[in-house]
Amino acid sequence: LIIFLTFDLIALVGQAVGGAQASLAAQAGRDPTPGGNIMCYFIIVQMVAIGLYTICACEFLLRYHFNKPVRSKPYADKPSEEEQKTGHRVMDRGIKRMLLGLATSTLFVLIRSVYRTIELLDGWSGRIITNQLYFNVLDGAAIVVAIYAINIFHPGFLLQDNARTRGKKPKPAVIEADDAEKGDTTAATTVRVDDKPDETV
Repeated sequence: LIIFLTFDLIALVGQAVGGAQASLAAQAGRDPTPGGNIMCYFIIVQMVAIGLYTICACEFLLRYHFNKPVRSKPYADKPSEEEQKTGHRVMDRGIKRMLLGLATSTLFVLIRSVYRTIELLDGWSGRIITNQLYFNVLDGAAIVVAIYAINIFHPGFLLQDNARTRGKKPKPAVIEADDAEKGDTTAATTVRVDDKPDETV
């Protein structure tokens, strides 16, 4: 994640520098092409980073779904009954919604990057950059959809319970009825957390 965020930050700074150079050149009556080329190079860098991120994310999800980790760990969670029957890992509903938002946002950012690359390669006076409809749909609207997708399916909300209980709310403590009726303060308490076997405290 740190690697992809770093690439994205570098790409955004490079695009800003290229855009500023192109704008200053146009105001001074010079050729803005060099600045546009810088923008284009860093948009391609961003697009490649998004592509690699998507490939790695897809590989991770497939390995998780089919329970085929790169290397198994001795302290891995015990599979549930459903996972044992199907042989596939089961995802919490919150994680599925988060992945839907993440996939939607990534897709539209990638669409925008492809459009901007083609737009700048076509030149400042080309047919694509002078078409307002293309810009509104493939640039502005794409980013709006990407922003709303990640905010509606926000990981901060969807991972709250999952981060604490791995997507399964722990059941409350159950006190043995006979001991409770006797008023025994040392009654055995059975607690079930996640899918682990009952533990007597």
